[in-house]
Amino acid sequence: MALKFYQSLDIKEKDFDELFCTECTRNGSSVDILNFCVGCESLFCFQCLQDHRRDDTSSEWMVDEDNISNVNNWKLEKNNNRYSKNTNQTTQQLIEIKEKLLTLQKQLQNHSEHDQAECENRLRKVKEHVDRKITDLKTNILDWLEEFRTYTAVAIEEFHHEIEKAYSEKTMSVKILMAKSDATLVKLQNAKTKSDVDDIAGFTEQTQSEARRILEDPDNHYARILKKITAAELENANAIFSESMEEFLGNINALGKCLIEDNSSEPREAVCKFYDVTGPEDTSICDINGSCVMSDGSILLTDWNNTNIKYLNQTYQLTNTCDLPGIPWAICCSGRDEVAVSLHFLQKIQFVSLNEGNMKLTFSFKVNQKCRGVACAGNKIFVSCGGGGILEGRGQVHMFTREGTILKTFKLDTMGRNLFSCPQHMTVSDDGEFLYTADKHSGVVRIDLQMTIPAEIYLSAVESKTEEAKGICLIGDSDIVMCDFILNTVDVHNNIERDGASFQTLLDRNDDICNPQSLCYNRNKKQLVVTSGNTNFIQVFDMETE
Repeated sequence: MALKFYQSLDIKEKDFDELFCTECTRNGSSVDILNFCVGCESLFCFQCLQDHRRDDTSSEWMVDEDNISNVNNWKLEKNNNRYSKNTNQTTQQLIEIKEKLLTLQKQLQNHSEHDQAECENRLRKVKEHVDRKITDLKTNILDWLEEFRTYTAVAIEEFHHEIEKAYSEKTMSVKILMAKSDATLVKLQNAKTKSDVDDIAGFTEQTQSEARRILEDPDNHYARILKKITAAELENANAIFSESMEEFLGNINALGKCLIEDNSSEPREAVCKFYDVTGPEDTSICDINGSCVMSDGSILLTDWNNTNIKYLNQTYQLTNTCDLPGIPWAICCSGRDEVAVSLHFLQKIQFVSLNEGNMKLTFSFKVNQKCRGVACAGNKIFVSCGGGGILEGRGQVHMFTREGTILKTFKLDTMGRNLFSCPQHMTVSDDGEFLYTADKHSGVVRIDLQMTIPAEIYLSAVESKTEEAKGICLIGDSDIVMCDFILNTVDVHNNIERDGASFQTLLDRNDDICNPQSLCYNRNKKQLVVTSGNTNFIQVFDMETE
């Protein structure tokens, strides 16, 4: 009967579980069927079947009521088999997942135990190493203290010996004077003539003179002894102390790098000269924000307030000016007779040709960002931008061709951290291999122009001891010189590779440094040019380089 029922509906047996009451399906419900009306070609559940029979008594039914239960039982059995099969499959999958999780947990546990053991082993080795170093340091300190104590004791003993010797000499002199005084008294008692009395008076005056010399110590015998001890002997002791302390700090290097500053060395001698750079057509006080030196020793300056370039001859005398289309920030030598100027608000680089001190604007290219520092290496132009506020974006350095095609942008290190906060002036090493950028808060950023090593923060603000680095230049191939706009200092960092690098404040307020903005080094005269904000003068310092 069930087969006949399916065949009449022209469906497959496997789709039986999808047959539901036609009326209920229209109302959005799925209710099992009881019968099929041939005339209406509709399926009916129990409730709909009662209603249909009441309304249409002439309907012909495919399945009689006696066999309806067989159909529903078959459908129920089919559904149960399907759900049972699905349940078994799901259970099997869950068992497999559980086994995989248990295996993974065991692997993680094994790895964790191995990593923990490895970490403990490394920590143990580090602790042993540190303990050994601390023991060695304690031993070295104790040895040094004992050595210094012994040397000090010897020096004090020698000092006492000198004092005793001097005291003995004076005591002997006093005894001699006392003996002479006794002899004088005897002579005075035995004097018989005026000549004898005059001789005694002369002898007495000589004796008094010797007594005053001994008491007043006109030769500063004691002072010479003290000076000898404090200057010579103690200087020797200080040398031993310095040598021991350097050895001590050298041992500390094993636990962490320690930079040693040699503050005892004499600073480089810097003789300052002031040069007026006011132009005949200037309408405001000068604000020299950038400077560069040409191969012939002439100096070019950018004046922010007067929007021009100033040309100084080899004797630092202003001989010419050149008006610019926008406010300049920095300037660099881009050729034998050419300079490049960054125009801050116009966001472009302007090239200027030179002909015996005469300047002429040539071509330019857009940067599309407010630009600050500019430097040239070969046929590449480097421009520092950004970092001046939210609208400027993060600090970065762009590399362009002379035609203005951007080749590369430097802004992140290998760890994805910002290289720059607000990059300022830049300078290129003599060999053209490195670009050094003074950054407002990061310190010094070095970029390898050969692209063999990644860009890096070469001297951090902590290492360079700066609050707002601005100007930068190189003296030879060993010294980085930077000026700090806030601290009003010019600092030199010896040894460009930093191993054993030393820091030294070259110029400060005592040298009339105030708000320094740019630096350039005149190799022809071994002179450092310092420019500052809101002043009509530049400062030129004679440098004694080693």
